[in-house]
Amino acid sequence: MPRENPPGPVTPEFLAASNIKFNSHPTNEEKLDMYAHYKVGGGYDLATAEPVGTFQFEEKAKRRAWQALVDTGISAEDAQKKYVEIVEGFKAKYGVQS
Repeated sequence: MPRENPPGPVTPEFLAASNIKFNSHPTNEEKLDMYAHYKVGGGYDLATAEPVGTFQFEEKAKRRAWQALVDTGISAEDAQKKYVEIVEGFKAKYGVQS
């Protein structure tokens, strides 16, 4: 099932990359990096994101990765390009589902 379209303007390549399913799972660190680039590239606003609960450890890790990328000052356009690069690398490394 495809993801919901992000709120910001995105390239067709970014949208296509966001709907790819891999044959095996990337590492947690790889997934966090991909997640952060997706959120920044998609135009999601960290300041208005729902608060994370005390025991939502996975969500806290995702939020920290997103915040760390925001703190670098990367633009949405650059995050989209990097997201597509990450996904392309994962396609070669993990394969994709048909």
